[in-house]
Amino acid sequence: MEWRAIETAPKGQDNEILVARFDGDGSNWYATAMWWIDTWAFFAANPRQVQAPVLLCFEPTHWMPFPAPPK
Repeated sequence: MEWRAIETAPKGQDNEILVARFDGDGSNWYATAMWWIDTWAFFAANPRQVQAPVLLCFEPTHWMPFPAPPK
């Protein structure tokens, strides 16, 4: 799997994805996120079982889908 530009990420509350921010100074940030109203947000639990998200403290630059679960 390859990281993709965040502009190509699916924006829907049923699309949980991996997001990252890669800065030029070598700083990297990662989170599990989904689009929530008009921004990226992450959930500390199953997103379908919580009432409200926590907003990310960074603006992602890249994303990738989750791998398939083990069988």
